[in-house]
Amino acid sequence: MCWLPPGRKSSQGHGSARLYPVMQKLADMIIARRYLTLAISAAVVVLCASLISQNKMYERWYVYYDDSFAVRKAMEFSDEHLSGINFIQYRIDGVGPGTINDPEYLQQLDQLVAWIETQPGVTNVDSIVPSLRRVHRLLNTGSEDDSRLPESRERAAQNLLLYEMSLPFGLGTDEYLNIDRSAARIGVFVHKTDSRTLLALDETIRRWAEGNTPVLSLSEGTGLDMVFAHISDRNMISLLQGTAIALVLISLLLAPVVRSWRIGVVSLVPNLVPALVAYGIWGITVGYVDLGLSVVACMSLGLVVDDTIHFLSKYVLARRELGKSPEDAIRYAFGTVGTAMLVTTVVLAAGFAILVLSPFSPTWGMGGLLSLTIVAALVFDFLLLPPLLLLVDRDR
Repeated sequence: MCWLPPGRKSSQGHGSARLYPVMQKLADMIIARRYLTLAISAAVVVLCASLISQNKMYERWYVYYDDSFAVRKAMEFSDEHLSGINFIQYRIDGVGPGTINDPEYLQQLDQLVAWIETQPGVTNVDSIVPSLRRVHRLLNTGSEDDSRLPESRERAAQNLLLYEMSLPFGLGTDEYLNIDRSAARIGVFVHKTDSRTLLALDETIRRWAEGNTPVLSLSEGTGLDMVFAHISDRNMISLLQGTAIALVLISLLLAPVVRSWRIGVVSLVPNLVPALVAYGIWGITVGYVDLGLSVVACMSLGLVVDDTIHFLSKYVLARRELGKSPEDAIRYAFGTVGTAMLVTTVVLAAGFAILVLSPFSPTWGMGGLLSLTIVAALVFDFLLLPPLLLLVDRDR
């Protein structure tokens, strides 16, 4: 900055000087209508906070890409014409080695597969049961109407051995059975859906199996979709909870810094409000929050807190060292940092808003929500924080 040449002085003054009267008029308006401003701001906050419930928290990785991406077109084709793009895998244990040859195990496995196929959204269940049924039919009646499974352990073992020997060279039953034949694997294919629906389907399947197929011991659903479903679910909740706790702790730490517990408590409001308002507006405009959007509350933390700290520091300075009244301290804060807060907010919000043009969902969602949060932080630091200060920091 020292090396840069100085700019020419304008007869009308610098940009900050031109905005100074605007800041003073805004301060005077808020001071004169403090109760009305406080009531309107509080009503807007309550309304937006009530709309947060409109957000559905889930992950839909297939909508990360818009229709301009070839991968999105391929996924849509696969979901419409093939077996879907989401799947859940299960390991189904029995009572010990050779369980797959137990007729009761096979019958209950067949019942489970048949029940899963009736569930909404399920397109196919991949298991070894149809192959064993087909082998048994061909070795007996050969009738298409005969869909029985082997009724003895010996016959089941012979059928399985014959099936394995009939497979082409290099192929086996490893994708369905483990080495000692104590467990089988099934794959449940589902039409494109979100992470919450997958988790609910997994819970429903395991509960039904526990109550209706006691011989089977189902593991928790796994596979790439389930891994990301659990990661997204846990991370979203942890991020939002952690951010809320951080904001509260920062506000509480401000109390000893400004040497006033009342101002420290007041700082909680402008720190928490921007995220509530932004996510509330997002709830009625977009309606869902995924892992990328849950990060926004954490990313905007520093920006939101900075505005509050700058305004409060100038307010406390005017009150303590300059001996100003609460009203004059508000005017002083607007005049000293109001312009800087406005300019930085416009620059940051406009910069992040450019990301809305991205065709990649996590990018445009993060840019849009972050811009909204930054603007909300400035608006409520200007409209909500001063009336609160005037309410709790009156001259004695």
